[in-house]
Amino acid sequence: MRMRVMDVSILIGSVIAGWGSLSGDTRWQPQAERLTRYVVNRQTAEGAWFYTDPPSDSHIRHDNYHTGFILDALERYMTATGDRQWQGTYDAGLAFYAEHLFNADGSPRWMSDCDYPHDIHGAAQGILTLSRHRIDYPDFAEHITNWALTNMYDSDGGFHYQRTRHYTKRFTHS
Repeated sequence: MRMRVMDVSILIGSVIAGWGSLSGDTRWQPQAERLTRYVVNRQTAEGAWFYTDPPSDSHIRHDNYHTGFILDALERYMTATGDRQWQGTYDAGLAFYAEHLFNADGSPRWMSDCDYPHDIHGAAQGILTLSRHRIDYPDFAEHITNWALTNMYDSDGGFHYQRTRHYTKRFTHS
């Protein structure tokens, strides 16, 4: 078996589903569902996803922004198809994401079992994903935004790449 990257697999499924919905051409919908089901079926009992299947093929375990990518792709698939059979899977993944991949101060954890480095990608993904859930997670996206602006924003207008426990990688992503 070759390694599969979970967020890429479900992203492709959601793009195919979205294209089928917009174009009216549903001949690729079985493949979109198959790709989505593949990732959904690899969710752990805790609501997480490993970065790869098999998990042993990567040192990355349950990481921040790839989990957000999976959640966003699953939501896009369900919206495009109207198929909400995986709503419970989504809800469990969202709960894991919010509870295990962010700190109380709004900083994004690198992985569920590894706090640092705090990465601007994790903050940005958290803002995108959690801003759609203001009822269940009120002010969470704003909390992450405030942390990112306070800790990662550079006065030149960009954001620093990462903050480790001891220093900040100050090159920026604009």
